Amino acid sequence: MKKLLLLSGLTLALGAAHAGTWTFTYQGFERDGTFDPDYKLSGSFSGDDQDADNVIELDELTNLVLEGQTYVGPDNGSGIEYTADSFSYTPTGTLQFTSRYIFRDVRYLWGSIVSGDHIHHASYHIYTGESYSSTAYWTGQTTFTISPPPVPEPASFAMLGAGVLLLGARQWRQRRPRRA
Repeated sequence: MKKLLLLSGLTLALGAAHAGTWTFTYQGFERDGTFDPDYKLSGSFSGDDQDADNVIELDELTNLVLEGQTYVGPDNGSGIEYTADSFSYTPTGTLQFTSRYIFRDVRYLWGSIVSGDHIHHASYHIYTGESYSSTAYWTGQTTFTISPPPVPEPASFAMLGAGVLLLGARQWRQRRPRRA
């Protein structure tokens, strides 16, 4: 019985958010009114749940890379300003962030990524007036994968604990000598 309780406690402790590095991919977006199953947004992030609230927030991030560009972490020296405006990740697999980039030179380039909503890239050439704009939208068909995979919700751990207790009680009853 003690072994079962120790195992349950260890499993619950491992379910809390902790320091780590995750890689993720969103795949399948609506572009120009058509669903494109091959269009992807990939990235990675590192962080530490310093306040132990089971959520990694923007101020707990050490690195955020989207589409190969660093939004949080060491500057890549490109002259393009990459910024994360918000970020939230729960170990049950919910990832939300808002980011943007901007570059001003001979041309004006900007874009944004809002998870769950859109990916927008645009540019405008100051001297020629040429412009480019592309937006991809999340849909119900957009898939999300993350590695390492998310841990189950606390309710799942509670059910696991209840099951372990029931098994322990059953074993205890079976080992008890019966009265005649």
